[in-house]
Amino acid sequence: MSLKEARKKRDEAREQLSGGQGPLAVRLQAKAEAELAARTTFRVVADEFIEKMEREAKASATLKKAR
Repeated sequence: MSLKEARKKRDEAREQLSGGQGPLAVRLQAKAEAELAARTTFRVVADEFIEKMEREAKASATLKKAR
């Protein structure tokens, strides 16, 4: 990390602190939101896969395992 980048991060952290938020809290919140978005995406793909299996007339036991 260059000195310029470090100073920029320092200034951003100071702005967050003056706004009443801690830099760590902001990073953790962003990480939690990203994880939630990833799980939601996987859920959508899994549902689409199960729907495809239903259209292909897979056995009910196979569909039950997929859920």
